[in-house]
Amino acid sequence: MRAGSSAYVLKTRAIEELRDAIVDVAAARPVTNHQMGLSPKLDELVLHYQPIFALADRRIAGFEALVRWQHPKLGLLQPGEFLPLAEGTGFIIEIDRWARDQAIHQLMAWQQRFPSTRASG
Repeated sequence: MRAGSSAYVLKTRAIEELRDAIVDVAAARPVTNHQMGLSPKLDELVLHYQPIFALADRRIAGFEALVRWQHPKLGLLQPGEFLPLAEGTGFIIEIDRWARDQAIHQLMAWQQRFPSTRASG
């Protein structure tokens, strides 16, 4: 079953499909299905923030949030190693929600820690 924009995929089936696909991609590494785990657990995901610079005034204009999977056995996995599979199974929706929530909390923390010093007006 291929998940489309209007298709409904059961969460458990999506997780199983993601697990199997990740294992296939990682086949070059000496791991088993058991070692690989079911899928990225949300608490194993991490966001790395890459600054976006405005060249005109040489300031940081924003950040891009980059998701990584800190796998307990395989170490830090890059997005290309798991996001395409998550997209194909529908698990990407949970990852997107998690990443959005984490980025919002981080932005709020930065705003509290580094309040704007620019005068308005």
